[in-house]
Amino acid sequence: MLVEDRSVSIVVPIYKTPQYLPQCIESVLAQTYTHWQLILVDDGSPDECGEIADRYAQQHSAIQHSAIQHDAIRVIHKPNGGLSSARNAGLEAAEGEYVMFLDSDDFLEKDFLEKTIGAAVKDNLDMVVTPTRNVSARGEFIEDLKRDEYWRTFDGKEQLIRYNVTPRIYRTEFLRENGLRFSEGELMEDVVFCLAANMLTHRWRLLDYSGYCYRLNPEGIVGSFKKSGIPDNRIPYRGLREAVRLVKGKNGRRDDRILEYCTVRILVTILFVFCRKSDIKTVRHMCSYTRKLLEEYFPDFVHNPYFDVRGEENVPRFQSLAVWLFKILYRTRLLTPFAIVYTRL
Repeated sequence: MLVEDRSVSIVVPIYKTPQYLPQCIESVLAQTYTHWQLILVDDGSPDECGEIADRYAQQHSAIQHSAIQHDAIRVIHKPNGGLSSARNAGLEAAEGEYVMFLDSDDFLEKDFLEKTIGAAVKDNLDMVVTPTRNVSARGEFIEDLKRDEYWRTFDGKEQLIRYNVTPRIYRTEFLRENGLRFSEGELMEDVVFCLAANMLTHRWRLLDYSGYCYRLNPEGIVGSFKKSGIPDNRIPYRGLREAVRLVKGKNGRRDDRILEYCTVRILVTILFVFCRKSDIKTVRHMCSYTRKLLEEYFPDFVHNPYFDVRGEENVPRFQSLAVWLFKILYRTRLLTPFAIVYTRL
């Protein structure tokens, strides 16, 4: 089967982005690779987003692709359920052999699909990842993230260590066969989804190409929780546990150690970054959850050989130091009191 015979579904969850949505859609229409299905999921947006989506679908109803049963642009209107709910709805509707997730305030360079689909088909990959191109709120170029920031080597095995769900394409059956979905009602859904996806396949490739344009928004939901603290009911307790359960034991001891390494780094980030300004009850709950998760799945994590206080490949030194401190606090049972004091500073 030729590259041009493969199809890709592009899932766009939409909520309160009327000023950016047209550019997002236009960037798909401008793709040099044309065998796509665009699924616009209006997540109960209270503005004109739903009307914008419907208008584009009507204006381009003549676009048809042989591999896609429905119109090339399909609009799903649903009650507001959050980003994960909208992505799951789009994933269920996806008809393409490949699928990707494009946020409605972001956009693609015109050759993004051509580059990623070409790589996926050439090497029969489950996942193709690209570094993000950061742009301003006005869409102006800021920087391309470095390829080296996305991976490190574990005993000769290259492994992704970043968790952005959007600058990627996935083989649709890979996601469905492994039951990969987004954890609804929780934040950091990208992190837990990508943790599982990264660990469940060895058939992936990181391109030296940046074509996914990520619009930086300091006032976005992630930025706001870094300032005020994440609420207890939005921490991905359920999603992270499910991702670990899904992956552990699938690919041998080395991969379990890599999973352990990645999980601990995620726990440290949640506790010391996102819970920094959370209330004491939330911090206590997060510490309790952390201990229970590690005792159940990774009771020997303090002896993981991949943690190195001297610095780790492609990992900022301060992150290595944070994990080193976390291990000491965990072993001495001082994690909770330290976290309470730290998050009050």
